[in-house]
Amino acid sequence: MSFLNKTIEVLKSKKFLRIFTVALSLVLIGVFALVTILSSYIPWKDYYDKAVAEKEHQKYLNSLPFEFLGISMELSDGVRYYTDGRANPKKGDFEVTAHFTEKGKDSDTILSTDEFTIEVPETFSEKGGTIKASYTYQPEDTKDDKGETVTPEPITKTATIDISLTKVALSKLELTENPYRVHYSDAMKFDPEGIKLNATYNNGDVIALEEKDIKVLGDGKLTADTKAVKVSYELDGTSLDCDVPVTVQTAATFSEGNVIKLETEGEVSLSNGADTSTAEPIVRATYDTGNRLIIGKDEYSVKGNVKNASFEKNCILTVSYKGNENISCKTAASVVSGFESEDGTATTIVGGTKKTVTDVNGAQVGVTEGFKKGNTIGFNISASAINKGQLALRLANKSSSAVKLANVMSLKVNGREVPIDARLSLAAASDKAKYDFTTLIIATPLLKAQSNGISIAFEADADVAFDLAEYSTKYDGVFYSSMDEYITQCLTKGITPQLIVSMSSDWQEAFVKGSQYLHGMCSDGKNYYVAHSAFATERAIRISKHDVETGKIIATSPLTEAKSNETYASCAYIDGKIVAFYSDGTFVAINSDLKGEWESFDGLKFKDEREENAIDFTGKPVKDVFYNGALQKYAAFIGNQVYIFNKDMVLETQFSPARDDRMRMSGSTDYIYVSTSADGKYQPNIQIYDWSGKKVGTAVIPNTQEIMDEGVINAGSHINLAKVNSQGIVTMNDSWYISFSCWQQSAAGIGDRGCVIKVDYPQISDDLDMTFSTGEYYDIANDQGKTLSATPSSLKLIEKSGWSMDGVSDGTYIYYMNNTSGNGATTVYKYNPLTDETVARSAQNTHKTEGDNSKAFIKDGKVCYIAGGKVYSCKLDEFVNNCEFKEDSSFEEINTFGKAFAAAWSDIAGRYAIIAAGKLNILSGSGVKIATDIAVANAKSVTADDKYVYVVRSANKWDNNPIEIFTWDGVKVGTLGVSGYESNATLAAENWFNVQGVYMHNGNLYCVVAGAKMGFNVVSVDIDLSGLTGIKK
Repeated sequence: MSFLNKTIEVLKSKKFLRIFTVALSLVLIGVFALVTILSSYIPWKDYYDKAVAEKEHQKYLNSLPFEFLGISMELSDGVRYYTDGRANPKKGDFEVTAHFTEKGKDSDTILSTDEFTIEVPETFSEKGGTIKASYTYQPEDTKDDKGETVTPEPITKTATIDISLTKVALSKLELTENPYRVHYSDAMKFDPEGIKLNATYNNGDVIALEEKDIKVLGDGKLTADTKAVKVSYELDGTSLDCDVPVTVQTAATFSEGNVIKLETEGEVSLSNGADTSTAEPIVRATYDTGNRLIIGKDEYSVKGNVKNASFEKNCILTVSYKGNENISCKTAASVVSGFESEDGTATTIVGGTKKTVTDVNGAQVGVTEGFKKGNTIGFNISASAINKGQLALRLANKSSSAVKLANVMSLKVNGREVPIDARLSLAAASDKAKYDFTTLIIATPLLKAQSNGISIAFEADADVAFDLAEYSTKYDGVFYSSMDEYITQCLTKGITPQLIVSMSSDWQEAFVKGSQYLHGMCSDGKNYYVAHSAFATERAIRISKHDVETGKIIATSPLTEAKSNETYASCAYIDGKIVAFYSDGTFVAINSDLKGEWESFDGLKFKDEREENAIDFTGKPVKDVFYNGALQKYAAFIGNQVYIFNKDMVLETQFSPARDDRMRMSGSTDYIYVSTSADGKYQPNIQIYDWSGKKVGTAVIPNTQEIMDEGVINAGSHINLAKVNSQGIVTMNDSWYISFSCWQQSAAGIGDRGCVIKVDYPQISDDLDMTFSTGEYYDIANDQGKTLSATPSSLKLIEKSGWSMDGVSDGTYIYYMNNTSGNGATTVYKYNPLTDETVARSAQNTHKTEGDNSKAFIKDGKVCYIAGGKVYSCKLDEFVNNCEFKEDSSFEEINTFGKAFAAAWSDIAGRYAIIAAGKLNILSGSGVKIATDIAVANAKSVTADDKYVYVVRSANKWDNNPIEIFTWDGVKVGTLGVSGYESNATLAAENWFNVQGVYMHNGNLYCVVAGAKMGFNVVSVDIDLSGLTGIKK
């Protein structure tokens, strides 16, 4: 008990409490430390274990080799194949990806098209199917235990994709040309005649549609509020429609509008000697309402450039609108002499059976048919001068087989054979009881100034019906009946327009006191108007009205308010008013007679109805406006852009013309013109755009000091052209009128003033400008007892190295053969003579032929050359940079006469001219020997046209390298001496050797000249025609 009490006392003592507290604290600290250690150790242990595991895993991954897993393939974006029979998958249609792994990491590589192949089922274009791609991967070399290189086996993987063909279906219908009538009264019905549309399929194909292909939706009836008529096109159950815009007036107020343009349709022909005014062309008039309607013979007049049609003349007809003689167009008429089967006086036929038959159109026709070998058709064509035209036959095939004309008939003109175009065939008769006549141009004979005998002989039986023969001539150059057509023809063909500039209103005639500067222009179709101003920051505008014939001012307007400046000082003709432009974007107008006062004008409210990025034209100042009544469109020059609006002034498109300091805009039915100039620039550039905003080109006005000096006051003085600039432009009566301003011209006595020049296009000559070939000129010389000669000139360097061998033309491009490696390798150059550039050059072909070789010809769509009797060729449509010329066994016939050295082929003659062993041979396309073993010493090359063969002869340093001329039946016409090679300074300086080649391009002869380190050179063969009579030189 006492022990228990003592124990209790001890426990109650302060000392015990202190010891207990300390002990407890130590225990608690220990426990806390243990807990802390344990809590730290567990995650550390976990981390440690994971790190070890990761290390082991990485060690494992590092042990894994680089592995090619396989490939996958998918169609590239936008690629689709259709049920049009043209589905032909290419490697570029697919994206093929190779998949790799190394050390646990995957990687992908998109393969290029030269790294994989594809296999396409043969029936894919019909059914679609599975495309298989294959890729072979070559692993890197390794080392074996002995340190030797080991090349692993290549690994090939494949992938497939199943492709179904998409059914071809219509996707879009677009109006491309309005019907002839778009302006109606409400008493009329819609007429789709003349409409043109494009139907677009989902495969991109586009087909052109006409009236017969489409359907007008509804009954075609119109009301005054009709804005458009729907038309539709249906194919295979799919129907699409589009709107055709129209304007409709009430019958009480309806008017066709004013005629603004004439055009002729179809061919016009006149008999030789006929009065040209008796021609009756089909004439279509364009009205300012947009209508394009055939007009009656009582509404137009016809005047020829010559009184009577003649084979030797350009028969150009000017068709003028009687309501306004200034509205006219031009067309060329064929001058024809016909020789009918039933006309026994003019046409002599030996053999055959004469009868009257019914043709497929139900007409009664007198014919001769059933010709036998030896039968002939003959007639005489009288010509008052040398000329060359087209000889045509109207025939019907009665046989169930096609008839190739050159195989069954031959042609002689004045006793000399002229090849019949070997390309011509009469299709087999689908129904022997019907006579389906075809007119075929069989030749272009050269006629003498005499009665020319024409004889057509049948070389084999021919079951054909002959109706008539026709000989005709026609202006065959670039034909243009307007400034627009002339400019377009020139610019699209890369020809510099030969524009004619004259003064319309000179510095004195155009002068308006107090408004001396000239600016923008416009026209009402009868007169032109010019905006004037005086020097000031803010300028008042005065308009002058000019007589187009004299250029003199016939009226002037009062001044506007001073709210314009030089940039915006212009005018436009809108709805019978002359509208002037202010620099704040507002307009004023006055009647076109310029009487009365200027009034505010709000008739030009341009809009942009696009949902995004629409332009607000409100208050934007306008530089120029032109309204195209035919197309019912506006062009507005605002800022630096030309905007094109529809008839409701809603924006359609825009373009940015090239900029200059002075810019003005005008237009015509077909084009928009932007004139650009600067101070001192008296030859402005006229940028030409169509009404879709596409640029056609740029014409430079060939203005001269002499023209600009017209109207100076001080006699003998000159305008200082450094202080001149062009301003406005307007088109009128098929001419351009351009205004100018000048300043500080005290020496000329005029100070600050303006003038207007007129720009015209050249007129076509009355005389038919016939182009004769070299052989034809030689024939003409023979007839006149003259000797032709020629000289080499116009040396052209094509390539700076190699040996010139030959050339050949496809009518557009020239292909030049250039040898290197001691003539054992050939490179071919494709050259564009119009742009003076090498378009492409082939890869070098090593054929190891010694001596002169690589003589060129074109046949079967291939450009070819001969080396060592072998032909190497490349398809014309595949001639691109680094294209390959490969040996071509399809021309084995050229070695018919021994190893061929050179050859020429004529599609029209259907014959080869072949040089072999120094002799000329003529071979038909079917292998018939026409002429053989014609000796031609030192023959270097041969070329040909439709009637003649030309062989050039040459040796080192010959001054005269003559050209021998033959007909296609091997008859020698003569020798054309080409002298002056030694005296040609450029050739002499280049150390020339000889003439290697000859070729014909567009009727002209050229020779290819070779020399030491002088590269590839070409000279033109210029014929001296001065001694010939009866031809245009």
